[in-house]
Amino acid sequence: MKKNLLLVTLLVSVFIIINFSFVTLNHPLFSSTPPQGRTGATGSYCNACHAGTLNTAGGNVVVAGLPTMGYVAGNVYNFSLTINHSVADRFRWGFSIKAVNSVGADVGIFTTINPIAQKNGNELSHKSVPILTTASNTFTFIDLTWTAPPAPGINDQNITFYFVGNAANGNGANSGDFIYAATVTTAFIVPVSLTNFTVNSLNNKPQLNWKTEQELNTNFFAVEKSYDATNFTTVAKIPAAGNSSTLKNYSYTDTSKQSGTKIFYRLRIVDIDGHKTYSDIKVYQSNEKNNEPKLYPNPISTNQKIHIEIQSEEDVMVKVKLYNTNNISVKEENFTIKKGVNAVGFYVPSKLAAGVYVVEYYLQKVRYATTVVLL
Repeated sequence: MKKNLLLVTLLVSVFIIINFSFVTLNHPLFSSTPPQGRTGATGSYCNACHAGTLNTAGGNVVVAGLPTMGYVAGNVYNFSLTINHSVADRFRWGFSIKAVNSVGADVGIFTTINPIAQKNGNELSHKSVPILTTASNTFTFIDLTWTAPPAPGINDQNITFYFVGNAANGNGANSGDFIYAATVTTAFIVPVSLTNFTVNSLNNKPQLNWKTEQELNTNFFAVEKSYDATNFTTVAKIPAAGNSSTLKNYSYTDTSKQSGTKIFYRLRIVDIDGHKTYSDIKVYQSNEKNNEPKLYPNPISTNQKIHIEIQSEEDVMVKVKLYNTNNISVKEENFTIKKGVNAVGFYVPSKLAAGVYVVEYYLQKVRYATTVVLL
């Protein structure tokens, strides 16, 4: 009799284990990590495991902070996801969200610092959400982020976010839960549509002009200048319109001291989040282009002598200066110039760093300047 009872008990136990395993494999209890592919992006939702129909209990799931009006390449968007239920009888909550482009490929990167959320493959989902001690009809997951693709391709012009929320009763089973799903579609937008960027001469000074056909969250334009098209310095910041869909005209005249006859300009376009893009580089050729002194060797090394040929119509004292790209004088020397052709020179200080410098002097009130490369 005892053997039969033991056998029956064993069979029942095995049946329970097998049945539980079957249920778990087919309807897993994912309170810690939900399965991927249940956001609706491929037509499957959480109600594939949690019993019940979709979006039928008077609640919803919404997001706040995602770029619903268009996204900017490379921007990081901090967002939240809120699940609402019609009755305050829910004790546990869950979610998943996914972003896909026009051909269904994953796009962008999800991250979070929320301890009850996690990166779940290419999705973002809940993680070990505690059972609430008091029933509620709403719950919000915060500190969720999505980073837009830095260089959107042709298939990334439109992106759809698929997301689901689970308003669960917290009973540890798959029954009695309510699943809500929604989507948000956004399009890639260029923060600034820049047109007609030119650099011309106004009273022998560089004048920059540019136009924008549209702007989105633009903060300012930084005018940058260079003498070698590589090392740029900021010479001005021009406030931007911020948000505009009409033609805007901008202008800036560089009245600062020029240290060369060929100057390179570009615009650094900065939005309110600190993200920046650059315009094409434009070249300004000074009207003084024939006033370049004859100078050799070029390039030159430190402790090597720069030789300068100066032709004068009279005897005069000339001060020759060596400037760095920040228009700071790093060497000055006076020379007595005789009428005719003169050969003068000075040694380059050993303390100078390699880079581009400008040699400048004035003769009969005419400015002479040219660049020299220090190796």
